Amino acid sequence: MSGIIGQVGAKSGIISGSSATSAGTVTLSGITGLDYEEGTFDIAVSGASASATMHSGYKTLSYTKVGKMITFLGHIVVTNENGMGASVKVTGFPFVNGAHAGLRRTPVNIGGYTELSLDVAGYSLTGSIFESASIMYIYEYGITSGTRALAGADWGAGQAHLCGTYFID
Repeated sequence: MSGIIGQVGAKSGIISGSSATSAGTVTLSGITGLDYEEGTFDIAVSGASASATMHSGYKTLSYTKVGKMITFLGHIVVTNENGMGASVKVTGFPFVNGAHAGLRRTPVNIGGYTELSLDVAGYSLTGSIFESASIMYIYEYGITSGTRALAGADWGAGQAHLCGTYFID
């Protein structure tokens, strides 16, 4: 669905100064033509050697786009890592991360992960979307070992919640 954001049920459209100031929902101060969109996208998980098999019900993430800001979230499940190898990445993001001067990567929160085969207790996961790209690389961080690219064997048949915000040009 699309239309003026003030309409009930609208999922995308333009927030305009004349329509957005009524009903107390959105108040604009001289801003017109702010783009808004909600949607979903399917992701894939792969490494240097192979692509993982995704659970068909847990490979779709949701996003909201307001102007140049994209916020996404979802729960993903890998059923078989298929020998992904090094450098696990998530592809399929709907927009390319902007080329921001001084900001090379956009951090992504990875939480609620289970059934992973991380090497040592005390590890946590994080993700980064590189500038001018629509690929998120996943890293594991250890207190004593620092940060390294996640290997497919460490993901195994695991699942995680992803949440992040990035900006487009």
